[in-house]
Amino acid sequence: MRVANARFAGAGGLVLLCLAVERLRAPLRYERGDAGSDELFPHLYGALDIDAVVWVAPFAEGPDGFELPPQAA
Repeated sequence: MRVANARFAGAGGLVLLCLAVERLRAPLRYERGDAGSDELFPHLYGALDIDAVVWVAPFAEGPDGFELPPQAA
């Protein structure tokens, strides 16, 4: 949520995609986001295969920032 709150605060119409990683044809790499941080973030190096998308949910910002929808928990 940290990245969503930092980069997309105030943006509307966002959606969250759940992917089946084994269906991706492009390389998926987990890389560090910020210098000095051990937190890893997925980066897809190529096109997103539509058949890899398992479900889509609205990604709404609440009063305390973005929250995961129930199906993502």
